[in-house]
Amino acid sequence: MADEHTRLTGELQALADLLDTHGVDRARWPVGARARFEPLIGDNLEAQRLVGDAKALDRLLAQAPEAPARQVEAVKSRIFAELGAGMGTAHAGKDNVVAIKRSAAKAVHPQSVAGRSLWREAMVLAASLVLGVVAGTTGAFEAAGIPLPGLSGTAATDSEFDVSETVLGSDIASGVEEDTL
Repeated sequence: MADEHTRLTGELQALADLLDTHGVDRARWPVGARARFEPLIGDNLEAQRLVGDAKALDRLLAQAPEAPARQVEAVKSRIFAELGAGMGTAHAGKDNVVAIKRSAAKAVHPQSVAGRSLWREAMVLAASLVLGVVAGTTGAFEAAGIPLPGLSGTAATDSEFDVSETVLGSDIASGVEEDTL
C-alpha cells in the first residue's frame, strides 16, 4: 500500500512537471508521456485537478495581450548588446541560438582559484580545527602545562575575569565586561 502511494505521488509530481513544461495541450507532450499519463488523468481526481489548474493558467495566459513585434525586437537587441560587442549579432534573427564566448566556456570552477583546487588547503584547515577542538575539550593544554591566557580566569593570569562568560552571555560576569569590550 505504501509503495503504491509513493508511486502515485511520484506520478502526480511527474504529471505536474510535464504540465509546467509542456502545458495542457497534449499534442505538445512527448508521445511516451501521453501514453503514460492518459490513464492517470482518467482515473485520479488529483491528476484531473492538476490538468484543470493547467487549463485555467492557459486561459489566463491566452487573455494577455501580445507584445508588439517591434518591442520584442528592441528587447532582443538590448539583450544582445549587453552580452557583448559582436557576440550575438550573427544570431540576432534566430530565436533558438545562444552565442557563448569562448572565455566564458573556460571559466574558473568556483571551488578553485586561478584553476588550482582548494581541497588541500580546506583539508589542512579542517584538520587543525579538529585538533584544536579535541585538545581544548580534553584538557591537553592544561595537562601539558600550557596556559591559555585571556580565555579563562583559571589560566596563569592575574585576571579574575572569565572572557568565556562574556562571550557566552553568562550573567555571572561583572560590570568589568563593559570595560573590556
